[in-house]
Amino acid sequence: MRRPRPLLLLTAFPALLVACGGGGGDDPGDGPDAAPIECTPQGDHKFVVDSLQIPTTAAQAVTLYGLDIDGKEGDTDQGIDNAVGRALAGLGEVDIDAPTAVAEAIDQGTIVLLANVRSEDLTNSSCAEIGVYLGDNDMITPAACTDINDPATCRQHLDGNGSFVVDANSPADAILPGRIIGGAFSMRAADAPGTIALEFPAIEGVPAINIDLVAARVAVDQISDTGLMTGVIGGAVRVADIENTLVPALQMFVSDLIQTECPTPTPGACCPADSDAALALTFLDADDNCAVTSEEIISNPTISVLLNADVDLFDANDNYAPNSDGENDSLSMGIGFTAVPASFDIP
Repeated sequence: MRRPRPLLLLTAFPALLVACGGGGGDDPGDGPDAAPIECTPQGDHKFVVDSLQIPTTAAQAVTLYGLDIDGKEGDTDQGIDNAVGRALAGLGEVDIDAPTAVAEAIDQGTIVLLANVRSEDLTNSSCAEIGVYLGDNDMITPAACTDINDPATCRQHLDGNGSFVVDANSPADAILPGRIIGGAFSMRAADAPGTIALEFPAIEGVPAINIDLVAARVAVDQISDTGLMTGVIGGAVRVADIENTLVPALQMFVSDLIQTECPTPTPGACCPADSDAALALTFLDADDNCAVTSEEIISNPTISVLLNADVDLFDANDNYAPNSDGENDSLSMGIGFTAVPASFDIP
């Protein structure tokens, strides 16, 4: 498998969060206080995500890919939260193409996201749920690319006939309850949000890492047996989890990259100009010493925007209690997706 690009761990962050979710969300049609129906959905409809839409403008982050994560009235942007989406949209200004990085990961099978819509009817159903799983990117049939060095040969697994295996470390309880009206899936406001343990797959130089997604919710404008169209999934991640888990992993990855590609780095000429390590150093090495620390990552002007909490989801005692203490502690996020039919066994 091709080695991930040096900044994929950063730019694919929201894409990996799609792999799991909890309860909560909005339900157009029954009003904000509509209660969920106690039921057991029947009938499985399986899909694999074939595209992820990362916002390219701040406006898109809100109008196309944002959701209300904290339920706070009077928010800017009419209660729509998507801080990570806004930040990713700004990466283009520093010549980092997040949408392309994520698209490559999907096309080449680096990221495999599977979904099962459980409902007897995909047009109208008061009893439905969506389960989301991480796929094992070493168990794809057919292989994602016939020639890994030629992007034009990729997406072989995304023609609607692919066969997949749920990763052994994928959470099995990432279930989002809701209902389907006119082919559109939505979640009721009374569905309680949950916390799901996420595992970022191990990549070369970085072991698998765990982080929590809270207040997850999903909406899909059109569901049919031919695919999921115009979906949005979102939630929030605590800033402390990013600083204590994700940033050290990124630092480890970049350090390994420098050691591999730049055996004799010297200040001013750290790495070959066309290497991935040189790109990472240009972006992250603030003191030009041919190394990157966690402190440099956190203080990077672009990444620091990603660490600017925008929603208050926990109280002073660390209990889930949105908007209770006035201290923003988490980063909201939301991205779009589409999916095509797939075959896999549900854990």
